[in-house]
Amino acid sequence: MECQVLGKARVANIVRQGCEDLCTLNIDGGIGGDKTAVALPSSRSAPRTLPARYVLVSAASLIASHDPITFDPRADYPSKVQERRYDRDNLEKGKVIQVAQNMIPALLQNTDIGAANGTPVVTPRRLVLSGNGRTMGTQRHYLSGRRVLADWLERHAAQFGIDPRAVKAIKDPIVVRVIDVPQADFGRLVRDANVSLTQSMAADVEAAALARQLPADVPRLLRDGGADDGLAEYLGSRASLPLVGALERSGYLTSSNRGRLLGADGLLSSDGRADLERMLVAAVLPVEVVERSPELAKALDRSAVSWLAAAGAGPDWDVRADLAAAAEDYLSLRSSRSCLAQWQEQGALVQRATEGRPMARAMLEVLDLAAARPVVFGRIAQAFAAASREGGGLFASVDPLEALKAAAAANNAPTERASSRRRCRKAA
Repeated sequence: MECQVLGKARVANIVRQGCEDLCTLNIDGGIGGDKTAVALPSSRSAPRTLPARYVLVSAASLIASHDPITFDPRADYPSKVQERRYDRDNLEKGKVIQVAQNMIPALLQNTDIGAANGTPVVTPRRLVLSGNGRTMGTQRHYLSGRRVLADWLERHAAQFGIDPRAVKAIKDPIVVRVIDVPQADFGRLVRDANVSLTQSMAADVEAAALARQLPADVPRLLRDGGADDGLAEYLGSRASLPLVGALERSGYLTSSNRGRLLGADGLLSSDGRADLERMLVAAVLPVEVVERSPELAKALDRSAVSWLAAAGAGPDWDVRADLAAAAEDYLSLRSSRSCLAQWQEQGALVQRATEGRPMARAMLEVLDLAAARPVVFGRIAQAFAAASREGGGLFASVDPLEALKAAAAANNAPTERASSRRRCRKAA
């Protein structure tokens, strides 16, 4: 494609010299330029960098996370990668619209190697990992009939190692940085790219992003440190130092934020503890579910650490998937304004999230009885975590489902009460 557009072997040779050993970083139909890099924050003093290459492509061909006009999530974009909710956040939508209507090419197309600025960062398959807002703004710009960016690139493409004459061959040109990373690393890269943004994320979105970065052994660390007996006491003691170390290894603690998030004693500061508490909630239940119900938010604030500590006993005690299913049905139940027994009889057009899942069903009953009583809900979670200490491990003797029911009953919320007709009469 490059040789067809540029025409002369001499110019094609210049392109090869510019990209050196990164000529394989390209996009089908794209026109490659110089080598560059993508800089990402690191837990160490220096940022980590990924090799990249400038490539000129059609903006319309890029796969951003959301549609540039409707802002609906795109079905061909991987789930749980994008952290910005362009479909629901008017502020984020406004930023995209501003890019389109008030195009300033030098802000979108420059040689800044930071992921948060400059040219968007994409994969060879055209998937936008960083710069989704910039990409959607550019797509929207061209769809409106404007050509401010195209005209600018015809004059400035050479700074990316791209012959300006090649720009005319593409209807809606944009320069991107192409990197090659495994799909398993997409979420981590997107989160890292957002850490140092001048365009800040909402606190709950940032918590969700950070929760994805929590090391896999956090539940075990919380359990071993006795965090479910009292999170404040745990974070204020040296028992939490292994957790601090895990957060540092994960990249959450960096050279730029240690002063704010850690105290002189090496323990989490008040800011660090507040961040961690939000992260733990987001690690237990998706933010988009929690934010739909103040009751759920308060219940999770009281119980998240206990559910995670229980998960440290092994997969049988990890109830997060069942809790998420129960929360979905709980929200449906609340919106129906009926009691649980009536809601069950009403049927549904689609299968309910807890159907055929005994643990999820029991969790729904617990939510129905105790979500509005966060202290009680927290005590149930704490009792469940305590039971996991007896029933977890290789020689498990306690059944997690029975442990949940026993924990609920011990806190005056027996699960069988949730479906009783008597509660329906009281509700009426």
